Amino acid sequence: MGSEMKRKVNTSYEGVVGEALGSVLDGLRVGSIRLETEADLRAHLFHACLDLLASSGYMPPLSVHAEPIIGWWKADLALGPGSEIVVELKYEPWRTERGRVFARGKQRGQNVGGDLRKLREYARLGKRAHFIMIEKKLGGQGHARVVDGARVYEPFYFPGRTEIPRKEWHEEDAFAWIHYIEH
Repeated sequence: MGSEMKRKVNTSYEGVVGEALGSVLDGLRVGSIRLETEADLRAHLFHACLDLLASSGYMPPLSVHAEPIIGWWKADLALGPGSEIVVELKYEPWRTERGRVFARGKQRGQNVGGDLRKLREYARLGKRAHFIMIEKKLGGQGHARVVDGARVYEPFYFPGRTEIPRKEWHEEDAFAWIHYIEH
């Protein structure tokens, strides 16, 4: 093809985030990726998005951006020439018993509820908004929760404690994850 290769117009970034997330999750499963922070998750997802776009024939400049301003907020990631796809990320590594991410509340920047409110606002602005969270499995007994009056221990905290239905979470041996889309 060489000089005859035509530039693929960046008209749709639909599906890129899901495929890139699949690549990151595969890396976590086999141990080729290790996350310590949310920034690590963003970096790996960013890189996977670039790889997918380049291998699909998209030519530079590729419209993938970290921390762009969308409306009043700084998003974690955006794709598309007009930032049509917006991504909010959370990663809970459980380095302490309390953790660093909260399901609800006013802890600025580190709560799932706040990111979900941002997703609704991005969607109102005409964006396709994605929320991705990965929670590392807590060792020991797990997290205590009261179900029908009895104390139950679960390996993951966030499934069932956010406004995202528990059935949408995916629980694996070492981590739980969610890819939720608001549009």
